[in-house]
Amino acid sequence: MYRLSPKAPGSYPARARPWSTRALCVECGQHRARVAVDTAWLAIQHFVGGPHAAYGPPRAITVIGAKFVRSGYRWLLPQVAAFQRVAAGQAVAEDDCGKLHCPEEHGAELLLVVPTQAPVIGEEAVLWGRLD
Repeated sequence: MYRLSPKAPGSYPARARPWSTRALCVECGQHRARVAVDTAWLAIQHFVGGPHAAYGPPRAITVIGAKFVRSGYRWLLPQVAAFQRVAAGQAVAEDDCGKLHCPEEHGAELLLVVPTQAPVIGEEAVLWGRLD
């Protein structure tokens, strides 16, 4: 779950604001992966009052920024996974404009919230997140 940050416009929680209602966005994994369906089902159960004791209290992630795919984009990490921890200042990707480093102004490490596995120019490459 994440709280909307001014640096992450266009997300589903942002679309709920005009109606003065709450919204929730859950990253469940890669599209069409069985584990993504299972994760989504557990998230729905948890959100609507399921067995909280079995899973513990919800953990919130605040999205603090996004980076978009540009020409020549490629990951520098050996593997990239959702919610992977990345050290401040660590180079995670590069494109024709240079290297993409984990922002340092937010502490020792951040999370790759939704790293793309199939980069498309102009789309989000990664959302940077912080556990609250």
